[in-house]
Amino acid sequence: EYMGEHNTVFVAGNSAVLLGGAAGATDDWGKSIGTPYSYTLELRPARGTWNGFVVDESVIRPSGEEVYRGLTAALRASNVDLGKVHQDHAAYRRSQSASN
Repeated sequence: EYMGEHNTVFVAGNSAVLLGGAAGATDDWGKSIGTPYSYTLELRPARGTWNGFVVDESVIRPSGEEVYRGLTAALRASNVDLGKVHQDHAAYRRSQSASN
């Protein structure tokens, strides 16, 4: 666990363990095509809230700020060449279009 900039506690771990299994998530698809890292982001509200898809307007901006900072830190730490990522994605999209 770690504390975010808006005093939000974050938990890292296996999404199936933390959140329960969910078939067909994009992290599963990413791993299936050989992506070395995959992740699931869960935004506010906190675990245990019964209706996580309806949030108060006041938490939208802080939630976006936390996600932005987290993704930025992850990309910096990974030394990912974003230009290469975009090229690989474009090549993948072209191959999918050609096969359809």
